[in-house]
Amino acid sequence: FFTQLRRRAPGLHRMIGYVYVLSVAASAIASFGIVRTSFGGVSNTAAFILLAMLWIFTTGMALLRARQGRFAEHQVWMIRSYALTFAALTLRAQLGLLIFVADLELPQAYLIVPWTSWVLNLVAADWFLAGARPPRAHTAMSNASRSKSSSAAAEADDAPASEGRA
Repeated sequence: FFTQLRRRAPGLHRMIGYVYVLSVAASAIASFGIVRTSFGGVSNTAAFILLAMLWIFTTGMALLRARQGRFAEHQVWMIRSYALTFAALTLRAQLGLLIFVADLELPQAYLIVPWTSWVLNLVAADWFLAGARPPRAHTAMSNASRSKSSSAAAEADDAPASEGRA
C-alpha cells in the first residue's frame, strides 16, 4: 500500500513489518486465553479461535514470502492479514448496525458478528485481490502472450491485403 515508503526507506518498511508481525503474534496468542471468557458459547469461541489461527497463518505467510523475496505474494498475504486485523472494528460496526438499524438485541447480534466480522473482511480482501493487477511475473507472461496474439492477428490482417496487391 505504501509504495513511496517501501521505495524510499526499505529498512523502515521492514522494521514496521517486524513490529506488525510481533504485534499480531502477541495479540493472537493472548486471544487464546481471552476467548474462554467470550460471550455466546461454543460457536463464538470457535469463531474467535479460528480468527486467531488464520491471523497468525496469514501474517506468517506474508513474512515467509517477504523473506523469500516473493514480494507480490507477500503483498497478497498482507492484505489478508490486514483484513483479519480489522475484524475487531468490523465486529463493532456490525453490532451497531444490527442493534440500532436491524433492532436486534445484543445477545442475538453477538451470535452473528463473531463470524461475519472476519469472514466478510476476508471475502472483501479476496474480492479486492481478484480485481487487482496480477503479480508481475504473471503480468509479463500475459503481456508476452498478448504480443504474440496481436502479432499473429496483424499478420493475418496483412495477408489478404498483400494478396490483393499482387
